[in-house]
Amino acid sequence: MSRPATALINLNAIKNNYRYAKALGNGANTVMVIKANAYGHGAIEIAAHMDAEVDMFGVASIDEAQSLRESGIVAPILLMEGCFDGSEWPIASKLNLDVVVHSMQQWQELSVQDTAFSVWLKVDTGMHRLGFTIHEAEALISEMQSHDSVERLTLMTHLADADTPDSPVTQQQLKLFDDLARKYALPTSIANSAGLLFWPDSRSQWNRPGLMLYGTGFSANDSLPVELSPVMSLVSKVIAIRSIEAGEAVGYNCQWTASRASRIATVAIGYGDGYPRSAHNATPVVINGKELPLVGRVSMDMITVDVTDVPDVAIGDSVELWGNQLSVARVAEHCNSNSYEMLTRLAERVKKVFVTK
Repeated sequence: MSRPATALINLNAIKNNYRYAKALGNGANTVMVIKANAYGHGAIEIAAHMDAEVDMFGVASIDEAQSLRESGIVAPILLMEGCFDGSEWPIASKLNLDVVVHSMQQWQELSVQDTAFSVWLKVDTGMHRLGFTIHEAEALISEMQSHDSVERLTLMTHLADADTPDSPVTQQQLKLFDDLARKYALPTSIANSAGLLFWPDSRSQWNRPGLMLYGTGFSANDSLPVELSPVMSLVSKVIAIRSIEAGEAVGYNCQWTASRASRIATVAIGYGDGYPRSAHNATPVVINGKELPLVGRVSMDMITVDVTDVPDVAIGDSVELWGNQLSVARVAEHCNSNSYEMLTRLAERVKKVFVTK
């Protein structure tokens, strides 16, 4: 029998989440962001399930795009960080990619290409990672619109603090971008997941949801719409149970000591599977429908759980580390992490099972 650590991926859930995101944007074009292996969920399988429905997929690199095309994906694909060097432009053309341009180097490389591209000009309105300033963008737009290497042009920006209600940063970003967009008759793209959910003014011709498509919030305190449901359930099994006396310790470095006679279940999941070593005592798991606390240090292959108060727990019982009963955002809070990191760090040895129910 194979190792029981499994990620159950609900393909119908991601389809429904995408449809909700599209409806939230009033039916506008919607990029399904599937970079980083679809946030750890399996990009090729998810793309295959969604290929006939999505307006566009979003990836972070040529390699990610190439894997999708080689698997038979035909929907448009947006290269969200653009080409990393000049050698990638012919590949992007062959793969028929929409390409972000966020630097003068990229524009100089693009401007000498023999083929025309659908270009997304990235404007830095306050994120300060990638993109042109407002003044730089204004100087480039006319040049790009008249250049043979640009077939279509879309203006885009990225929100830095959209998951904070009433954020002055977001308000300022939206104003700056709106002032720019009003000067040009071009399609625009602003909203990420948080923008779609919390900032109606960020919804435009193209929206780019990521995390919300996977059915989780940005923090444990987020109240997500009921229309969104988790796509991944990370599960494993109890592989051993033992009784210990008060004063006895569990796990490496004797990090946790029993204050009473206790019953301890060992579960086949650990940091070798991507479950965080930083998870501290009292991080919840779900066994037989009940939340129970992790105790002791996370090992490479195992965790230990205090099941003293649930006497019917037995070897072979299923354990949910996160999913429908326990949000990944809540678990992340106990690990000094967030949903993004928890999902994308899942190890290859965790088998994925794709379901449609």
